[in-house]
Amino acid sequence: MEELDRREHRYIVLPDQKQRLLDKISPFFSIKRYSERENVHTIYFDTDDNELPLTQSVRIRSYLSQLPGSPLTDGHRINEWTANYGEGEYYIDFKETKLDRKHKIRKRARTFDQAINIVRERSELPLRPIIIVYYHRNHYTNPDNEDIRMTIDDNIEYFWIEQNGSCSDLGREDEYSRFEVKIKDGDSGLQKELESIVSELELIPSISKRFTGHGLFRRLKTKHLSQDNNQEIKALLYTDSEKTFHDTKNYFRATRDSELILPSTFESACIETYSNDSKKRINGRNVESIKVANKRIMPNSEKLNCIIGTELIQVLSSSDSFSYDNYTVHMEKGFFARFNRQDYLVSLHRYRHALNVHEVSISAIGNKGDETQKVEGLAQLTKVLLGEFPRLNTLSLI
Repeated sequence: MEELDRREHRYIVLPDQKQRLLDKISPFFSIKRYSERENVHTIYFDTDDNELPLTQSVRIRSYLSQLPGSPLTDGHRINEWTANYGEGEYYIDFKETKLDRKHKIRKRARTFDQAINIVRERSELPLRPIIIVYYHRNHYTNPDNEDIRMTIDDNIEYFWIEQNGSCSDLGREDEYSRFEVKIKDGDSGLQKELESIVSELELIPSISKRFTGHGLFRRLKTKHLSQDNNQEIKALLYTDSEKTFHDTKNYFRATRDSELILPSTFESACIETYSNDSKKRINGRNVESIKVANKRIMPNSEKLNCIIGTELIQVLSSSDSFSYDNYTVHMEKGFFARFNRQDYLVSLHRYRHALNVHEVSISAIGNKGDETQKVEGLAQLTKVLLGEFPRLNTLSLI
C-alpha cells in the first residue's frame, strides 16, 4: 500500500501553447518512460445516487500499451471488457481533498475482480463503476527533485456506465491537452519556475477528469429541461452534513405530492472568480461571465428571508478575459424534483476554499406559474424541508 499527500494543479494547454510549454520546461524536466504502457484506462466509482462525498474519489487505473476498443461496440459488460484489456497490475486509488492538498492511498491488484473487491471492502457505500476515462499520458520529472512531477494527457475520451454495464459516449477532449503538476512538499525554486511558466503562457486552470465526466453526463441528461437563464428564484440554506442533501432526495422519492423528475443525482465542478456583483466561470476553454442584478429577498406568506430573487446577465467570452488570481473550485451535486406540480433543482454546493461549508439551494425552474406562484411554492417547499430536516438552516446573503 502506498500513501501520498500532495498538491495538484491542473491546466488546459491549447495546441499553440503545447510546444512553447515543452520548450519552457525542458531545462528543468525531461520525459520519463516508466514502461511501454503509456495509455491510461481509469474507472471511477460512486453509488447510483452519487453518495460519495464531493471531496472524495475512488478509481481503478491500469496502464496499457495501446488504447482499447470502444466499450460501446465491444459487446461486453464492463467487468469482462476491462478484464480483456488488463495488462500487468491494477491500481486502486482512494483520494480525498483537504483544503489545497490531496491525500491518496493506493493499493494494487493482479486482476480486475481483485481490484473490485478492494473497492468494496474499503467502502461502506454500495459503489459501482460509473465513468470510464482513457487517454495517452507522458510523464515529466526532474532528476534532482522527486517532490515535483508533471504529466501531459492527450486524446481523452469519456464514457458513462449504466447500471446494467452498458456504456454511453460522453465525448472527447481533443481540442487541447491537459497539463497536471503534482507537488509533494513545500515551496522550492523549481516550483517558482513552474508558476512563472504557467503565468507567462496564461494556461487555463481546469477541473479534474472525474468532474468533467460528471458534467458531460449532466448536460447529456438535462438538456431537455427548461430553465430560465435570465432570472433566478431560489431558497438559500446550509447544513453541516452532506448526507442531509441525500436525505432530501429520499424525501422527494417517498413523499406524496412529490417525485423525482430524473432518477440521477448529477455532479459537476467549475473554476470561478468573484467580484461584488458578478462572477466568471470557466469550464474547458469556455468562460461564462454572469452579472447579478436586482438581488432581493422575495416576500412570501411563510415569512422566510432566504427566498432570493436575482436577474442574471450571462455573456460568453474568451479565456483571455479570465483572471486566474484567487480563483476557487466550485463543486456541486444536484437533482431535479417536482413538488405540488412545480419543478425544482435542489443543489449542494462546496467550494475548495471552504470545504466545511455545505450550502444547499432550491431553485424554481420551468415555465409553470408567474413569479408570485413560484415564490409561494418555493417558500412552502422550503418550510416543509426545514421542518423535516433539523440540520437544514436558512441562509440569507442580503
